[in-house]
Amino acid sequence: VTGSELSANTALDSHGGGILNTGGAWATVQDTVVSLNGAFNGGGISNDNIDTALVLVRVEVQGNTAANDGGGINNGGTLQLVDSAVEANSANNYGGGIQSFSGATELIRTSVSGNQSFIGGGLSNFPDAEATLFASTVAGNATTNRGGGIDNQSYLALTNTRIASNSAGADGGGILNSGTLIATRSTISENTAASSGGGIENYSGWIDLDSSTVSANVSLAGGGGGIENPFPDGTLRLANATVSGNSSVGRGAIENAGTAVVTASTLSLGVDDGTVLWDGACLLSPSCPPGALTIIDTIIDGHCMGAPAVSSLGGNIESHGNTCGLGHPTDQVFVPAPSLNLQPLANNGGPTHTHALLPGSAAVDSAIECVNAAGFPLLVDQRGAARPSGPACDSGAFELGGVLQPVAQCVNGADRAVYGTLEFVDGNAIVSTCTGAADAIASDCVFGSALSSPPLPGCLNEATDVLSCHPNCPQDVIDALDQCVASCTAGATGLSAACANCYGAWAGCGAQSCVPECSADVGSPLCLDCLEAAGCTAIFDACSGLSADVDCGASSFEYTQDFESLNQASASALSADGWIIW
Repeated sequence: VTGSELSANTALDSHGGGILNTGGAWATVQDTVVSLNGAFNGGGISNDNIDTALVLVRVEVQGNTAANDGGGINNGGTLQLVDSAVEANSANNYGGGIQSFSGATELIRTSVSGNQSFIGGGLSNFPDAEATLFASTVAGNATTNRGGGIDNQSYLALTNTRIASNSAGADGGGILNSGTLIATRSTISENTAASSGGGIENYSGWIDLDSSTVSANVSLAGGGGGIENPFPDGTLRLANATVSGNSSVGRGAIENAGTAVVTASTLSLGVDDGTVLWDGACLLSPSCPPGALTIIDTIIDGHCMGAPAVSSLGGNIESHGNTCGLGHPTDQVFVPAPSLNLQPLANNGGPTHTHALLPGSAAVDSAIECVNAAGFPLLVDQRGAARPSGPACDSGAFELGGVLQPVAQCVNGADRAVYGTLEFVDGNAIVSTCTGAADAIASDCVFGSALSSPPLPGCLNEATDVLSCHPNCPQDVIDALDQCVASCTAGATGLSAACANCYGAWAGCGAQSCVPECSADVGSPLCLDCLEAAGCTAIFDACSGLSADVDCGASSFEYTQDFESLNQASASALSADGWIIW
């Protein structure tokens, strides 16, 4: 379907008021408006079954209604939205904008705004589903119950995504999480919960916030203005993160009764009474024990309340006293504001706002480990600037003097043209657009040469075999891997040297940190998780600019109907014009 308008249709006792994709069908909809339709599920669109696939490109889904779930879209299969908008839809139950009850939902440069429902105003992600948002926005959605922006009951990954100005009638103004939430280089801001968890409410789930900011969220009648982790089996991990200016009713910017690990982060004043951390307010019973809170290399610009069970691993700073019970020899307490020299939340470079440090700050060079929550070295700060810039890393999420990598090295006109023509590497079709091509190329070049015949032009066999065949190879070969990969990538693809250097930096980081995890298969979840945890992905994104909101140009690629490839890292035997995004 291309260049159409599907409007004012109804399927009130069934699914898909405007479009119903079912029975194993694959479909593409481009440059189309789906509006003012109604159905029981999927007021605008229903992608019904686990074996169906639907791609929406530059599609507006607006003003549709569902008597049950999925006001705009109801998904049970594979759903991908690219450069699209889901706005002003409503559902009486779950998912005012999008409800995913099974399968996979992926949003790329897509806006979900102004939708309404009972739970999950923008998106509701059920236990049998998973959702991935890249360079997208979920804003201005509302619920009468929980999860104003997003209700996540399964797996949700946010990258370079903004969750803002959503509201919930109960808990979780921005996000209600009862599954696994991974947020990277993302912002959760200015959301409101009528009860608890203004930014994020965690119902016994798992939350990882990496290089992200939670700011200016409000809980009107409960705790956790920024984040509430109220149950003993809930887990919260922050690394290179900023939590700033959130408000609750006397119970902190972060309320924790589960397990929390905070590393190299900046926690700044809660608006209500300066409480940054409230520990021990368990909801299961009055006698429930306080949460377990571990902090390292973190700035606490405020104070703790409740019954803090804080385990300090050192390198921490509290500005208002020692209310958190910091006891490590390297901790600093009673640090006055002039000595901390922490600047207001602002755009200091990078994809999220941070609190900058000024020269002479007590936080400079005061970190002792400079590792993330998984124990890997932090090579960059929240912005993507190199760490350390001095003899040691700075405490908190900002590195004074850290140099930001040049951005957009891979999205200039010449490199973008190369992406539009890349087709085969090492005999396998690498089918992709801006964000996919180079990852596949670098993976094949760096890790796959042992299986390649012949190796790619420019690749040195000894070095490129490192992760496939020689996990115990000499250190000097590993150290030289970044230069080898840069040369290989440029020689094999025609990408500029600056762009190719980004892959070299990524591969060098992987060789230093992830040889055991990646030696068998660079595309495995184990390897990819390691590269993410070790900061290699952040280094690559900051250098290349591929994580930014990039317009590849409509002429750069076309979209294929071979939807079996949607969730694969590479595909073979596709035609030259068979481009997809993943």
